[in-house]
Amino acid sequence: NDICILQNSMKTVVVFRLCYIKELINKGYTVYCIAPNDDDKAIEILKANNVNVIRVSNKTLFHKWFGLNFQLLKLLFSTKFNLVVSCHFIITFILSVPTIFLAKKVVCFIEGIGTFFTESRYLLSVLRFFLKKFVNQRIFMNTYERDLLGVPSDIVLGGIGVDIDFFNYNYRVNN
Repeated sequence: NDICILQNSMKTVVVFRLCYIKELINKGYTVYCIAPNDDDKAIEILKANNVNVIRVSNKTLFHKWFGLNFQLLKLLFSTKFNLVVSCHFIITFILSVPTIFLAKKVVCFIEGIGTFFTESRYLLSVLRFFLKKFVNQRIFMNTYERDLLGVPSDIVLGGIGVDIDFFNYNYRVNN
């Protein structure tokens, strides 16, 4: 019953994930959080709610990549690889490669793709391959993201209150 949340910042864990973290803890799960150290107050709040906080450096992109992978690998060993990893945001998923693939189960929330991927058919294909091959459960915020990266049976939550399907923007994928 161990769950690790990988996130892009400790502050956003408190702002956006604390409610479901409390529910997991109330149901008997041990919750770990690995994220860049960007807010000491957020860390105090997480610790006060019985979250096992594991900080990584926020200094450079390399420090984040190394820190996420090293700390996740240490946690995987300590839990005998019996760990569910919940990853938020594409960049956090990418930064956790290759270590995230060793987890018992990987849940990835896709909350925006970004033009970096949508403007390149090749990069979009690589991302789709990794998400389909190594992620057990994909949860999308928007239907167009699922259509680009997932399968029809993937969950679509509907975003954070903005109905993105209302807008007429079409992604242009270059070859």
